[in-house]
Order: sequence, then structure tokens, then C-alpha cells
Amino acid sequence: MFGYIKPYVQALTVAEFEAYKGAYCGLCRTMGALTGQASRLTLNYDLAFLALFRMAAERIPSSFSRRGCVAHPVSHRNIMKRNPALEYAAAASAVLTAGKIADNANDERGFKRLGAKMISPYGRCMVRRVRKRIAELDEAVSGDLEAIAEIEDKKVASLDEPAAAFGTLLARVASFGYEGDLKLIAEEMGRRLGKIIYVFDAAEDLADDVKDEKYNPLALLYEKPYEEGAEDKRPLLKKEIADGLYSAIGIEANRAAAAFELIDEAGIGTYKGVIMNVLTLGIRAEAERILYGRGKAEDPVKFRV
Repeated sequence: MFGYIKPYVQALTVAEFEAYKGAYCGLCRTMGALTGQASRLTLNYDLAFLALFRMAAERIPSSFSRRGCVAHPVSHRNIMKRNPALEYAAAASAVLTAGKIADNANDERGFKRLGAKMISPYGRCMVRRVRKRIAELDEAVSGDLEAIAEIEDKKVASLDEPAAAFGTLLARVASFGYEGDLKLIAEEMGRRLGKIIYVFDAAEDLADDVKDEKYNPLALLYEKPYEEGAEDKRPLLKKEIADGLYSAIGIEANRAAAAFELIDEAGIGTYKGVIMNVLTLGIRAEAERILYGRGKAEDPVKFRV
């Protein structure tokens, strides 16, 4: 996961913002306890969203303690106490991070490839610390990553195919351990968000991927994808391409929101406001930034009310 699924913080209420920030910090502490202190460096917004979704889906009550941390030793803040959803998100993060490191070890070149190979043992070490909890997920995700790698190795000139494969992976992560209707809802959300994340990553990395001769479906689909005469550090996509991707992302976000709304509201509380903010506003704000170069990414942890 890449850190694209985050809220539009300006539209959060104070209570929603505190709940999100507390979950983010709580996940960081839980990762340190379960998968090692260094794993906290891999913390991202996507996993914080996963934790909040699981808390809402399972009606897990939240409690907070006010304390400092290594990143903020002076200004204490409300940190969510460890709970099953945070523990699962921490374990899932280890699995996904290890997979990403292994993928980089195969795909990158030069020093980047050497660096990935050097830290690869640590990635698997993180997984071993939690594998008893999610052994089945670890094996399934490895298979999903191999399927994605096969698509990339074949240099398939399609955005739908690799995005769908990544959606399958995220559907598995979001729904792990669930049954019945809840499993179907979680799979639908994960599938839609996985597609969105893949499109975001492809669009944001397009220039670098072309330069490094790495697989990127957008580079295969469009011979000249950028606006002419652009002097930006990251050139902008042509408007017709950006418009098409924006529309597709909006459809996937709407379907994810519709799936979440199938969950009974009773007991969800503040989580619903945060989750719907992400699905209806946060994703669109991120699309504006990546596809059109409008605004800049907000950091909800550093944002001050």
C-alpha cells in the first residue's frame, strides 16, 4: 500500500479528526510492539484507514491515553489504545511491506535493487513475528503478488488488468477473517480501493518509470501522455487522460462508499464520518493533486485544529 487513502482534513469535525489522529498514532505504537520499532517507519494512511474500517465493521470500542512518543516527545496527544483492529492492521502492514521489498528487489536496478535485497531479510522477520496470526493471509498475498508480477513481466498494455489484480489483493486483506455479508462488503471495498491505489501509483510514477524503463501501463497505452511545454518537476498528464482517470476513480470511490453504507450504522459512531470523508472527499482531493497538480497532499497527523 502506498499512503493515498486519507481524509480531507479540512472537512472533518474536531471529534472525527481526533479519532483519526488517535488511530494513526495508535497503529504506529501497535506496529512497534508487534513487528518491531523499525517497522513504524512503514506506517501509512492506507493502513490507518484499514484499521478504522475494521473497527467500524466489528464494532470495536475505542479508548485513548494521552502521551508522547519518539516523534512528538514534548507535545502529548491522544493515542488510541491497542485493539484487535490495530493489531490486524499492523500484521497486514508487515505482510504488504515484505511483499513490496521483495518486488523492489526483483524490479529495481543498481543501488535501489541492492538496498531492497539488503533489507529483504528484515521484511520477512517482521512477518515471522506475526505469522501465527495471519499465516493464511501471508500465503495468499504472496500468490497475489506473483500474479501482479506476471502481468508486469508480460508488459500488458492495460490499466484494468493490473489494477484489478491489485484490487483482488486488497479485497483479501480487507476481508481476512470475515464471513457472510460482512466478508462481501469488505471485499468490495478492498477491491475498489485497490484499483484506485494502483491508478494513483501509476499516474504519479509515470515519468520516473519511463525514465527507468520500468513497467507502467499508462506508458504503454499513451505514446505522449503529457501536456507539451510543461516545465514542472513532474509534468502534467494531458487533460483528456486525466479526465478519464478522474472519472474512473470517482466511480470506484462511489462503489466503495456504497458498500460501506451497507453496514448497519448502529455502533459505528465517529468512525462513519471519518470513513465517508475519505471515500467521498479525501480520494477526490488526492486525485486532484496527482492528476491535475492542484493543491498538495495534506498530512492529517501534523494538521492543527
